[in-house]
Amino acid sequence: MDTLRGVVSNLHATAGGKHIATFILNGDAVQIRAAQPAVIAEGDEISVIGPRKSGILIAYAYRNHTQNVQGSAGARSLLMYSSSFMLLTLIAGIGLHAWNNANTALVIGLMFAAGAAYFSLALRIRSAERSVFEQPPGSGKI
Repeated sequence: MDTLRGVVSNLHATAGGKHIATFILNGDAVQIRAAQPAVIAEGDEISVIGPRKSGILIAYAYRNHTQNVQGSAGARSLLMYSSSFMLLTLIAGIGLHAWNNANTALVIGLMFAAGAAYFSLALRIRSAERSVFEQPPGSGKI
């Protein structure tokens, strides 16, 4: 994962089911997707952390040093949903006797793998939250 700290410019935010904020930070394009709107304004100094995809840093977590707030893509709900999905998939597999039918076992296995992928994403988001949220205010390091 990459980390950036700088001043927000060219901020564009959308509202709706998913809140998406895109902006430039130190010359790099950054995007934040979250259930809650990101508390960021033009000219704010912020820190972000996340992976790069197609040249854009997808911020899993951010800290706004100017407004003294922080936010993220929401690891807790993703952990809860993915854990529940994997558990229900296993229960369905047992209830349907999936292990006796190759096609059903394949479907159950793929569903479990999808849940595990989202669980892994939630763990990466949680790691990003810890890196950004636990830094002292005004600290120049992430």
